[in-house]
Amino acid sequence: MFFFISMKAKLNKLDKLFGPSGSFSGQIIFYAGIIMLYYSFMAVVLIVLGAFVGFSTEGIKIDFDNKKVKTLIILFGFLPFGKWIQIKGDERIVVKASGRTYRTYSMANIPLDIRASDYRVILKNPSEKFKIHLQKFKTKKDAEEMATSYARLLQLEREAN
Repeated sequence: MFFFISMKAKLNKLDKLFGPSGSFSGQIIFYAGIIMLYYSFMAVVLIVLGAFVGFSTEGIKIDFDNKKVKTLIILFGFLPFGKWIQIKGDERIVVKASGRTYRTYSMANIPLDIRASDYRVILKNPSEKFKIHLQKFKTKKDAEEMATSYARLLQLEREAN
């Protein structure tokens, strides 16, 4: 699979801020608020709350020209907030398998576990003080190809697994 990366900047959305269950619930509240807006103007509160919970995500923006990354919280799905981190050149690009479990409880206090596994391309400091997830993939092959591409574009070493 061939990946095209522009030389300016790339935005990658990683995970939903409130997990899959929270995101789904927020979207239901958002759409219910839109329907209820016909009956009452107070439904704007539901729309705002639902949009915040349902569409907020975590992301990363990579600036290849200036060798910087920006960890983002994207509120409401379109308002990015974050801090730029300069890449010094001693960092490494690595691919790791990632497994996450999201737990939600029903009204009867029965847990519902949602497991998500993927492969992540990670920017890692040599002292292991920070790890920044750059992108996620379903297959290891795609993650390896993108890690090689990121290492070449950012002029960093690629750590073998």
